[in-house]
Amino acid sequence: MNAATYNQPGDLPVLNLLKAADLIGANNKLLINMEALNVEEGDLLDRKRTACSALQDVIGCAAAGEILKVGNGVGGNVIGEKATTFVFTGFYVSLCAAPLCCRHRHLAPAGEPRSVSCGG
Repeated sequence: MNAATYNQPGDLPVLNLLKAADLIGANNKLLINMEALNVEEGDLLDRKRTACSALQDVIGCAAAGEILKVGNGVGGNVIGEKATTFVFTGFYVSLCAAPLCCRHRHLAPAGEPRSVSCGG
């Protein structure tokens, strides 16, 4: 998959598009094929001030797409559904593993509400 990151602070030219291993659905996570993303002001400010330290510091925090796979602990038939998600890093990628967090509602199904739950 492709992932956007940078290793030094600066303007747009510091961005890199890297190849990274495709993600596999993990416990309480959804594998989402990214179809849209949002460039947040915080992403722009952080890029000007601080450097990412490694590939796990892929930038981006808000995105949407189709759920391809679910990890252990995810209940409900959501494969093929569209979803939006928000976390603090890691979404400027072609595939992302988004956490399903019942308590904090990081995942919002698009369209008609569906019953989705996480174990534990």
